[in-house]
Amino acid sequence: QKNNEIPIVQIIFQVRVAKQLHVSLWTNSNTGMAISDLKDYGSCDNHPLVQAPQNYQNNFIAVNEQDALRSHRKPWIRLALAAFAIALAAGIFYSGRKSAIATDSVKVASVFKDAAHASPQVPTLLSMYEESPDGCHLVNAVKNTLYVQLKQSFEAQGIEDIYDLQSQNGSVSEDEQVAANAPTASPTVSMAPAISNTESPTNVLSTSSPTTSSTKATVTVDTLSPTKTPISSPPVAIHIDTEPPFAVDVATKGKEVVEGKKCHSAGKQKTYKHTITLEVDRKSIKLHEKIVVRWTNEAPHSEVYEDDIIALYCPAHEKDPAKFLEAGTIAQIKLTNLAHQFSNRDHSLSSSSLHLKRKDIEKDNQWVIESFPIVREETCEFRLWRLPCVDITDVETDTDITSLEAANSLDSLEALTERHPMQLLSRSGSFEIVNARVTPTAIHLALTESPSEMLVQFTTGHMDGATPVVRYIKKKHYHSHQSLSTSRKMKEVEGISSTYTASDMCDAPANITEAGKFVDPGLLHKVKLRHLKEDTEYIYMVGLKHTRKHDATIVWSDIYSFRSSPPVGDSNPFSIIVYGDQGCPSDGWFYGSARTEKLVEREITHSKTPIRAVHHIGDLSYATGAAHVWDEWFDMIQPIAACVPLMIAVGNHEYDHLQGGSGKDPSRVQTDHGFHPVWGDYENDSGGECGVPVAARFTMPSNTKLHRRRFRSNGVFWYSYDMSNVHIIVISSEHDLSKGSQQHAWLKEDLKLVNRKVTPWVVLESHRPLYESQMEIDKLDMKEKVSIVGDGLRDEFEWLLRHVDLVLSGHYHSYLRTCSGLFQGVCDNGGPQYITVGTAGAPLLSAGLYGPYLNFTERFITSYGYGRITVKSSRKLFFEFVDDADGSVLDSVWLSKK
Repeated sequence: QKNNEIPIVQIIFQVRVAKQLHVSLWTNSNTGMAISDLKDYGSCDNHPLVQAPQNYQNNFIAVNEQDALRSHRKPWIRLALAAFAIALAAGIFYSGRKSAIATDSVKVASVFKDAAHASPQVPTLLSMYEESPDGCHLVNAVKNTLYVQLKQSFEAQGIEDIYDLQSQNGSVSEDEQVAANAPTASPTVSMAPAISNTESPTNVLSTSSPTTSSTKATVTVDTLSPTKTPISSPPVAIHIDTEPPFAVDVATKGKEVVEGKKCHSAGKQKTYKHTITLEVDRKSIKLHEKIVVRWTNEAPHSEVYEDDIIALYCPAHEKDPAKFLEAGTIAQIKLTNLAHQFSNRDHSLSSSSLHLKRKDIEKDNQWVIESFPIVREETCEFRLWRLPCVDITDVETDTDITSLEAANSLDSLEALTERHPMQLLSRSGSFEIVNARVTPTAIHLALTESPSEMLVQFTTGHMDGATPVVRYIKKKHYHSHQSLSTSRKMKEVEGISSTYTASDMCDAPANITEAGKFVDPGLLHKVKLRHLKEDTEYIYMVGLKHTRKHDATIVWSDIYSFRSSPPVGDSNPFSIIVYGDQGCPSDGWFYGSARTEKLVEREITHSKTPIRAVHHIGDLSYATGAAHVWDEWFDMIQPIAACVPLMIAVGNHEYDHLQGGSGKDPSRVQTDHGFHPVWGDYENDSGGECGVPVAARFTMPSNTKLHRRRFRSNGVFWYSYDMSNVHIIVISSEHDLSKGSQQHAWLKEDLKLVNRKVTPWVVLESHRPLYESQMEIDKLDMKEKVSIVGDGLRDEFEWLLRHVDLVLSGHYHSYLRTCSGLFQGVCDNGGPQYITVGTAGAPLLSAGLYGPYLNFTERFITSYGYGRITVKSSRKLFFEFVDDADGSVLDSVWLSKK
């Protein structure tokens, strides 16, 4: 049991149940499948309730019927086996241990909701939530209907400049216009003091002084001008004369008109003056600091409605209202506050819990942002909007719109907004993001071709005349980076910078510049440290050096340390951490990703055997076109990646695309759509990224300069290197591996050139596994084949792997270990040991095992965790699967050489 949950076990018995039991139910108390992880996913996370397509249901029904017919031939065997299985299952259940399930046929009703590949729910920039029938769920950034609705409203009204909108929404007196030199018909703007609980740091980016007066003053909308916006201006309350809120929202999906709040009756309309103040509690913040946005009503009829919208703009002087970075309705904001509170204590917010807390969230008039995201602008501002909406009776009697069906078109929306325009109710005033452009983030290490080198990579905003630098020193010589003796001894190395744009991407949504999709990644820096002493600990820090400024202006990162690689052929024991399929905590995957990261971080710090590297076997951030997720993911892994090299493989969610690849694909594939074999399910899993972000953000070892090489490695896609006495090969299962392909030729040559006297161990990593027993609903056909992709991969290159020791994969969100020596489906046949460890955070797959593949399956676990390889010597290698809940070892296997 986990977290006091009651595990519910549902075992479907078939005639081969005894064969299944020897795989899973004989094991000790530390092993097995976490039944509590199979709980209903319809709560405050990203696991949708998937309704299986009818043809898949029919396939399952057909398979079950075939098994049932076979089982009825010998009913007494079936009954005996069922009784035996029930006794064993009951013993495991009541002992409180994790239970293991390995069924070769699974009842549709019990697994369809969570057995399929869980589609990643891409979070918005501030991880907004919205209500659902089962509680609440994250708003999907790349499919956010609110973003679309807000942009369409601006477009329908023809608003490209906030001055125009404010002119339409209200007016100021003639004297005020002349005195302030404001645009014609501009509204008066009431300035209120910002709430601050900390002193603002010295502003090195502007000479403007923040307004600190506690009295309200009338200013003009010219304060939005880039040359006139103070760094920390107070919140802004805009007084506008307008009708009260209308009664019908124009929904985005299908552009249908749906009834909303009743807010006025037909007949004579009353006009009220709105006075709503929006304010932030900080004049300036740093990245990842807390900020609170509050709204107050200062007049009897100045109500803020649940469907009013607060949007974030960076920079604060952004004129185009459609260029917001984040937006949420008041209802979503209140729910997000509650969801984040629950996520800190529990992993779900059910509909019942939501109902109990509804009174509390209805009283909220604030938006608590616990960690302000990475935004590479110096100032930001929140704005409160009211979307155009009209009464249904108004729509029906409108001379421009004769029916509700007509109102579904954008032209009709334009007609409506002409009478009932967008309303800018209030602005928070600008607040400063201290050192937003120069603060280093996404710091990570990587190995190169040489053990005497280390590559340091990090990210900043765009800065003209700045060069990335790394300062480093041997740990034994380090005292303090502020001491004069240390600063003199520290070496300084400069690097190079690059970036990518939306036009570099292959397809949507990655190539669309708008909220929830593409955002500028900033500058991506690479600095190579050379001539390091092998197996030695170093201290380092990174920053941007300005060619025209004094050294004191450099914003340095925190101090980090790393240990350089041992010499090739070294026989001292060491460990490598391996896992795949991660994602990051803000996307609702509360279980695995952050918890795994913390446990690995602890292991790196306290392990008696040195952790030399972390290997991520693909499906890294699950950004899938939402660029801000890359920043979130790097934030999570930086405590690991800044201390030990992070070596990666490319997965389907980094590369797979359907079009737009010609001339853009960083792997230099000539087709427009990448790799799409007839036996594969390779789709637009990258959201159009086609490997561009991962190729720009990571640099892996290259063998292009080594002698005796006819075929080149290919960046992050396929490469190899030596670590101590292990030769590590990383291939791309997302590219062609058939005979005659470039990758096949490279792999064949690389294996041929391995010097077994120096590196007796050979480990190969591929995102997709060659052998996998777990059911996948979308792969099951009437011929009872489960992993068609695995069959295809084996046909292409399995024969090359006869002398590989260990093959590691992910893709399936579970842990599976095959028998040893597996080759052509036969155990102890001279092949490798295959292990799937796609358990680093993505939603677990809970489907059972497929009967015909049980002959090569030794161990199957559905639990979050990671693999740990410990190379004991040139003859002994030990693999362990570690549960991320408590660090216990759930499975282990020895690999030995004679």
